[in-house]
Amino acid sequence: MAILITKGESVKLAQELGQLSKLVVGLGWDVRPSNQETFDLDLSCVMIREDGKAARDADFIYYFNRESICRSIAHSGDNRTGEGEGDDEKLHLNLTSLPFDIAKLVITATIDDTNGKTINQNFGQVENAYIRIINPDNGKEVRFNLSEESAVTKYTGVHFVEIYRYEGEWKFKAIGNGYNGGLKEFLSWYGLEGK
Repeated sequence: MAILITKGESVKLAQELGQLSKLVVGLGWDVRPSNQETFDLDLSCVMIREDGKAARDADFIYYFNRESICRSIAHSGDNRTGEGEGDDEKLHLNLTSLPFDIAKLVITATIDDTNGKTINQNFGQVENAYIRIINPDNGKEVRFNLSEESAVTKYTGVHFVEIYRYEGEWKFKAIGNGYNGGLKEFLSWYGLEGK
């Protein structure tokens, strides 16, 4: 059974998920029945140091850069429709091999604008969007359901969650803040060039 958290809430991962080493972060979504077009949500992660910045472009993990240099984070690949049950995109994490200078993993979801079609798309047209973190060894999970957060409905990107070190422990926090500048805006917050 999943532990549900709400916007602004944080939990200690070891307390909720048990012994931590490898974790899976899953993103899922559906398109509202009234919308005929497809939506391509993309799951991405930035590895952040204590100074609040990423060290290099390679610390941005997404469908074109699917594995971190340290090999502690791997992206499952791009799902362009959200069809089917369960997670549509995943990040596989190995916290034991994550470099010690990484203090936080910032995770975002954006509506892909490759074809310039997001002019009329936003998170208000997506339903059942969530991010969950699972311990694959015991199946325990913590889940944040974004669909309940009406504050992001007019945006094309969501700063979804953060996984961070605090006093020697890993914590998981639900952020749920929207933005419209695409990955370029998101990455600029962490000192990286936008895509």
